[in-house]
Amino acid sequence: MKLKNYLTTLVIMAILFPSILVSQEIAPIDAPTSLEEFKSITKEREEFFESRGNKLDKSSGYKPFKRWEAFYGPRLSAGALRSPIEILQDYQKLIDNKNRNELQQHSANWQEIGPTVVHSSHGGIGRINCVEPHPTINNTMWAGAAMGGAWKTTNRGASWRVADFTGFLSMGVSDIKYAKSNTQVMYIATGDADGSNMTSGYSIGVIKSINGGATWKPTGFTSKIHYGTLIASLYVDPDDENRVLASTSKGIYRTNDGGEEWDQVSLGGFYRDLTPMEDDKNIMLASSYTLGGNAGVYRSTDAGESWERVWIDENCVRIRFATSAADPKVVYMVAARKPNYDLLDVYKSEDKGETWKPLNVPYRILSNRLDGNGGNAQGSYDLTIAVNPRDPNDVIVGGVNIWRTKNSGANWEIIAYWSWSSAVPYVHADQHYFTWNKNNEFIAANDGGIYINAKGFNSESWEDVTDGISAGQFYKIAISNEMSLMAIVGTQDNGTSKLDNGRWEEIGGGDGMDCEINQKNSAIYYWSLYYGTVFGKFSNGTKKTIINSGITGEAGAWTSPVTLDPTDNDNIYVGHQNVWLATDGGESKSWKKVGTLPTASKSTVAHIEVAEADNSVIYASAGNVVMRKIGNAGWTTLYSAGGNVTSIKVDKHDPLSSWISISGFAENIKVFYLEDDGNGGVTANNKS
Repeated sequence: MKLKNYLTTLVIMAILFPSILVSQEIAPIDAPTSLEEFKSITKEREEFFESRGNKLDKSSGYKPFKRWEAFYGPRLSAGALRSPIEILQDYQKLIDNKNRNELQQHSANWQEIGPTVVHSSHGGIGRINCVEPHPTINNTMWAGAAMGGAWKTTNRGASWRVADFTGFLSMGVSDIKYAKSNTQVMYIATGDADGSNMTSGYSIGVIKSINGGATWKPTGFTSKIHYGTLIASLYVDPDDENRVLASTSKGIYRTNDGGEEWDQVSLGGFYRDLTPMEDDKNIMLASSYTLGGNAGVYRSTDAGESWERVWIDENCVRIRFATSAADPKVVYMVAARKPNYDLLDVYKSEDKGETWKPLNVPYRILSNRLDGNGGNAQGSYDLTIAVNPRDPNDVIVGGVNIWRTKNSGANWEIIAYWSWSSAVPYVHADQHYFTWNKNNEFIAANDGGIYINAKGFNSESWEDVTDGISAGQFYKIAISNEMSLMAIVGTQDNGTSKLDNGRWEEIGGGDGMDCEINQKNSAIYYWSLYYGTVFGKFSNGTKKTIINSGITGEAGAWTSPVTLDPTDNDNIYVGHQNVWLATDGGESKSWKKVGTLPTASKSTVAHIEVAEADNSVIYASAGNVVMRKIGNAGWTTLYSAGGNVTSIKVDKHDPLSSWISISGFAENIKVFYLEDDGNGGVTANNKS
């Protein structure tokens, strides 16, 4: 494969026409290439959100950043990231070099238990980035999950099947496109463009199927995660299955041979949307993406071979387009602005994108507010728009919620709201993709899943069709030793769920973090939110907040640890900057600090473990530092690992020895046994 950059031409263009360059004042967050870069980005973003205030308000944009930090921090702690392409190649070599029967004999007997059914309390399954209905077959469509692969339904969402290859690495999917000239040919943009402020997702470039999605293989476009390349949108020529364009974080690329070779056809920079006109494939629109402003609209009149900027705004950060077959010359775009990622405006073109007029929307329709007045928005993350294919005046815009105008912007109404407590119909928050199917049904993809509206947007018309898709992004899991089919899981933006006798129910909202189940009485259990706010349900049925930063006066980690003493489950430990203990399960909110950690002044606790053989021995970690406390003695630094410590398990028979695992991709730095040396310290034995 080769990627032709035409560097000489681009340098000349940059000199002669500097105004067409995409602003790089503040780039969207890509995958950091080093720990130093990670720390620099983290510092910059923390300062930015601190200046805005109200960081933890709904849709402030801070939580997506913290997810990004939580994803990359541990992985970079022991060195550089590995390319997913390299991991895929290693996996394929393993398969090629081993007898398949041998592999099957040694494979574990895992069975999926969910959650794959949406809770009756209006939770969600997981984030869906895109939906692609079949061009000619009713009720058949594909969905792309943020980190759960590509899924197909042939019965309008009554059941779903994952495309096996895309399950590798829990692959992210940003876009899916059929070749209309031959619907056996399909293309997928792997990765997670909407989550570029979170994880970027694992990407192996553009993959292709020639049998309607039954099997998939990589094309020549191989992107390496540590280069930060993201593919946001795809376009397949309606008359030529081999001609494809891809908008990426490094420009727009084109292939004429079905993906073997790709040519760069634009300047560098992050391009997001890629939209053809309804009746003329030669006219296309693309949008740039930059958090520093000056995002613009680029137009091509030669089917994407060359591009001209036709619109720009110094405050614009991101743009989405929509067209309608009812009037091919009409195009709409929704634009988000800096610094708060709120609505810049919705714009209309009546000449196929050559000129644009603002609709002067009077509400902040990207925000989380029901009335559109005030609130927080995150248009750099959730932003989409669609036009009714039968009515060019019927426009639907998505941010946190869903808004509609039936008269080309003269009036607006909210038609779906993220909280089910309002009079407006509930649809899960954070809209990522809108489209219409062959049955003229409207489809919305968001952080919770897929919703279909077939009855004119009345209160009874929204139908969640996500059941069967496994797309949850899990933080933590707890299981019960008392009941074989009881578990609690914390997920990204879809709360905390409890499995009990085969039935899942949501017990907490937001980002569900660490959780625990009392092993002697499963009616008592715990779950948490970010920064160490922990909730408990007790044997008398009451539910309450048992600890937070207001109680301890300390900060907690994004995912703060919650640990039960294995010999006395009434003792519950929670980590903030120090380790805190309650001896009544936290029910009375009476907590005491368990000494002062050596790391307390500069970091938060990531893990706590209590020795089963002697519960007076407690372990804790912060970053790469492992600490231990024995009885009434103070905490001592036990070991400094070569990367972030991801778990601690105390030897069941020797409370002074333990196992630790270490994050990162460095070879032979994975698992260590910290063996008691008899002198108050340990000997680190590498078991990687």
